[in-house]
Amino acid sequence: MKGCGVKQVRKTAERVVQELVGYAHAHGMDEITVRVGCRSDRFTVALETAVAVPPADLTLLNEAVAARKRPEIEGYYQVLTAVDAAQRLRRIGAMADAASAVHADGILLIRVEGPGQPD
Repeated sequence: MKGCGVKQVRKTAERVVQELVGYAHAHGMDEITVRVGCRSDRFTVALETAVAVPPADLTLLNEAVAARKRPEIEGYYQVLTAVDAAQRLRRIGAMADAASAVHADGILLIRVEGPGQPD
């Protein structure tokens, strides 16, 4: 995103981490590993956890990422108090350019990439 500095990229990455961890905890995934990478214009967040079967609602992540971005309501998402797992995925989608979820050999890896969001 043009004009978006590393400070804003880090802020957006932090929000994505919060939503991913909340999503994982909502599904009983308590032992997780999170990796975060930030450059001046992009972030990458990866969450990894052991889980026998991935949550069925995980398909919402791809739908949310593909949805039209509405930056004017991004701040609104942050003030919602009643949050379920599906809402968390929609928030992540609002902040991301790309996301993937891969489940193999009992390990779930969720990867999210995107730019920083303007204030």
